[in-house]
Amino acid sequence: MDKAERLLNENAEILHKMSDALLEREILDSVEIDMIMRGQELPPFEKIVPASDAPVNGEAPKEKDKKVKDEKFSPGDVALAN
Repeated sequence: MDKAERLLNENAEILHKMSDALLEREILDSVEIDMIMRGQELPPFEKIVPASDAPVNGEAPKEKDKKVKDEKFSPGDVALAN
């Protein structure tokens, strides 16, 4: 237990950078993890907005225009693919 605690304390800065990157990007690939572990800065991150969430004419979609599918399934509902 002492070794694990010592390693966490010695690498606290890396852990904080890793958690910040995960909060920003949600996913890190092995190259990005290696960069963080070596103390390198990650390239700027551009969040990709799905087309359904993208603003139209500079406006966000209105609440009434958002389609939400609210279906309830019971354990007996099964869809089979051929």
